[in-house]
Amino acid sequence: MANDWRKVLKDRLNQRGFHEQFKPIKKIGKGNFASVYLAEKLENKVNYAVKAFSKEAAYSEDKGKECLIKEIEIMRHLDHKNNMKLYEVFESENSLYIIFELLQGGQLYDKIKV
Repeated sequence: MANDWRKVLKDRLNQRGFHEQFKPIKKIGKGNFASVYLAEKLENKVNYAVKAFSKEAAYSEDKGKECLIKEIEIMRHLDHKNNMKLYEVFESENSLYIIFELLQGGQLYDKIKV
């Protein structure tokens, strides 16, 4: 029953309990406000990419909070085979964790730079 509710709400709400459900394995990327980790979901042993934001760092930037909320809203609505899938969003007191489909093969920037 609890899993049924989580399936319905995960596309609409930020959840709690990231560290109880995922095990970070290694850092695979870094940006201005976030680091990206390879993480394993404990209940099914599936690997995901987790974009972990420091809320303090992201929210301190001009329109940082609004941009982050907009990114999540847009990614939640995108559903196309050529787009990376957002699965869930978790929030703690200090961090925001966005769970994405794990794409292998390196960074897009490295593939398209001239």
